[in-house]
Amino acid sequence: MKARYLLLAAGVMATVAAAQELSWQDLVQRSDLWPAQCTVKQTIKFTGGVTVQAGQKVDVLAFKANEVELKTTDGRTNFAAEPDETDVVELARAAYAKLTPKQRALTYPAIVQQKDLAIGPQWLLVNGCIRSCDAGSTKKSDKKNGQRITAPHNDSIL
Repeated sequence: MKARYLLLAAGVMATVAAAQELSWQDLVQRSDLWPAQCTVKQTIKFTGGVTVQAGQKVDVLAFKANEVELKTTDGRTNFAAEPDETDVVELARAAYAKLTPKQRALTYPAIVQQKDLAIGPQWLLVNGCIRSCDAGSTKKSDKKNGQRITAPHNDSIL
């Protein structure tokens, strides 16, 4: 019985250790691992009177060499913060820890190289709308979230 608990604990520790291996540089290079939002840990005051309060949720825009670009959820303020000023790394590592090794290895370049993963039309979420395009043309169709869109599939891009 003790051996079973020890094995379980070792598995959990290995998963946590693997998630800890996700470095800032990994996040800079893999936008698929970025959380959509994070929380500011400390109040940030800007010249001009704008303040982002500690505990405020903000949208993640991009990871740079030593900072994360953020936007307030109302869209009024874009700013950069150091990684330790938010919980962005912790959130990314927690999500990464839940992935299987196969999921972790699935990157955008890997998807493009595997035809069996690219089924159906090409989809893109743009500003709250689902956008689908035939890769062979510039014709696009937009619909609000939740409505079905169809587009011809074009294997020539794979």
